[in-house]
Amino acid sequence: MQTSNNISPSWARPFYTLWSGQAISLLGSRIAQFALIWWLTEKTGSAVILTTLSLMVSLPQVVLGPFAGALVDRLNRRNVMLVADSLAALASALLALLFWTNHLQTWHIFVATFIVQLGGTMQLSAMTASTTLMVPKENFSRVQGANQTLQGILLILAPLIGALIIDILTLPFILGIDVVTAAFAIIPLFFITIPTTTQTGGLRTVTPSSLWHDIQAGFAYMRSFRALLLLSSLVIVVNLFQGPIPSLIPILVKEHFVAGAFQFAWMRMAIGAGFICGGLVLSTWGNLRTRRSTIPFGLALMALATFMIGLSPGWAIGVAVAGMLLAGMAMAIINGTIFATMQASVAPEMQGRVFTAYQSTSMAAMPLGLVLAGFWTENWNATSWVVVAGIVTLCAAISILFSPSILGMGKELTTTQGIPQTS
Repeated sequence: MQTSNNISPSWARPFYTLWSGQAISLLGSRIAQFALIWWLTEKTGSAVILTTLSLMVSLPQVVLGPFAGALVDRLNRRNVMLVADSLAALASALLALLFWTNHLQTWHIFVATFIVQLGGTMQLSAMTASTTLMVPKENFSRVQGANQTLQGILLILAPLIGALIIDILTLPFILGIDVVTAAFAIIPLFFITIPTTTQTGGLRTVTPSSLWHDIQAGFAYMRSFRALLLLSSLVIVVNLFQGPIPSLIPILVKEHFVAGAFQFAWMRMAIGAGFICGGLVLSTWGNLRTRRSTIPFGLALMALATFMIGLSPGWAIGVAVAGMLLAGMAMAIINGTIFATMQASVAPEMQGRVFTAYQSTSMAAMPLGLVLAGFWTENWNATSWVVVAGIVTLCAAISILFSPSILGMGKELTTTQGIPQTS
């Protein structure tokens, strides 16, 4: 007996073993990241330093993501994950050693963070593309629901654990936790077989010209795939307005709600709880047949959440907290469904390139959004930007209802005919 896309019925055990190891490793990395941010805050108190650290977090995915995707499609995905996880663990180990020997400097953290995030970009691309070959098609949405639930758990647990242990353990020991948890991601890769496509079945020559050719192929695939191009364009616009909102939350808490750090913590934790709820909803409800309504539903829910945050009066911070909960839930539903849709629609041999091309394109609008939101907030206020973001998001939800091509995504694979192929 075989599943709908010729995958063995015993797929769950190896896949979730691999998935669980990656989840444990992610928790360790988030705890270490929290500790590093707090260490820099106490050591420098510089917003420029913290902003630069944020740039090191986002730069690999925005600028180098397409290169990572090209490598994932050209090389064996198991080996890509093995190298990526090992490099990230090595970077944390070197930081711990530098701190232990009193040689740690700020630029060391920048470089290590860049390496860790680059490894994370490659690992995510390889794991997402491998999921298509390990999981039956009808379970794509449920796996993505589990992924979004995991993100919510990490958003809640990592800061809590980090805050608890940062006064108990020194930074080298916390970084050591990251190294130890990385082993849970690395070891299963030696025992679990990840299927390959004809494109990744063997070792292939990697040159600058071949990588550039592959990157062009990923973007060409997006341009030729009308539904994916339309969906990506909508995501870019939504991210342009929604992306800066997390950065505006502290201003809203302090100036609009006249509250403090405790209330800010509640709003941050509400997003994590929302991710968990949204992931659970997607895991139990989402499938290929209901995707027609899932994406616009998630966007409409996001619009409602945004209005709750932006229109809440100063004395009703509880409404804003509830809005943050709904926002986290909506993000989980939207992101999980879009990835599941792409997994069902994009040819497996193209998925690494197309996923990273989509991610870099959609995230590229966020720096511009931050600049625009900062200018807007300086001249008007943060709440008005949030309301405008809600209006834009609602318009995006409505527009999908009038787009048969987006609503029909996921019914069958889109071929690579007419797309430049790798050599």
